[in-house]
Amino acid sequence: MSILNRVLFLTLIFEFLLFLQELKIASILDTNPNFLLIFFFVIVFTNEKFAIVLSTLIAVLIIAIIFTPFWIWQIAVLFALIFLINLFRNLLTGKELADFLIAIILGTIMFYVFINVPNLKFLTISSIFWELVYNLILGTIAWFLFQKYGLKKQKTFR
Repeated sequence: MSILNRVLFLTLIFEFLLFLQELKIASILDTNPNFLLIFFFVIVFTNEKFAIVLSTLIAVLIIAIIFTPFWIWQIAVLFALIFLINLFRNLLTGKELADFLIAIILGTIMFYVFINVPNLKFLTISSIFWELVYNLILGTIAWFLFQKYGLKKQKTFR
């Protein structure tokens, strides 16, 4: 698959997950998983080329500016988290699945904090905890599905 096709395919998947997240289709007891965070961490930690991840993020940002400007802040925070996790990835355990799960934990907490900076006093630990559990479960499932059925692995930039 060419790089452009790969970026378009990943962007399409992202937009579909954004749609599902907005509909709260997988919400359980008012806890909605962060499909977007899970998706990008899966493609980063399954050795997708970082240039493709970056291109996909830029394509998503352009689409968000045009069609869903209310998602720009969340996507920008996601963008920053992807860079931070990729930057500090070498300091983690070195085992892909363990690093991925650590990234989900840190990413979920940091996403909540950055998105809700003005409303931190209204955040409850239980809502963060249950979303974290949900993200870990769905992230692990997505990890194994992507490992088995995902795009062909390529060497990553580190």
